[in-house]
Amino acid sequence: MVNVNPFEILNTELSEIKGLLLELTAKQAVKEDFADYPDLMSRKQTAQMIGVALTTLDRYANDGLLKRHRINKIVHFKKSEVISAFKTFQKWQRS
Repeated sequence: MVNVNPFEILNTELSEIKGLLLELTAKQAVKEDFADYPDLMSRKQTAQMIGVALTTLDRYANDGLLKRHRINKIVHFKKSEVISAFKTFQKWQRS
């Protein structure tokens, strides 16, 4: 009988779920028309653009998926970088 650590199984499954959720978010983001959004966006605008909560947006930034730009202590995101990050993520998911 092989000893299997249930926490390893759970961690693997959670990682797969996280990847699937990020992929769904990326697909939604690429389908949106981004012309209405400014080139430099607030956290709220960025979260709205990619269809996530502010806490999720912060997690993406903390994980290095998105780059924050601070202007006068206020966090902004560049629209071009957000779009690029999600296109890159989609290519990585297909590999």
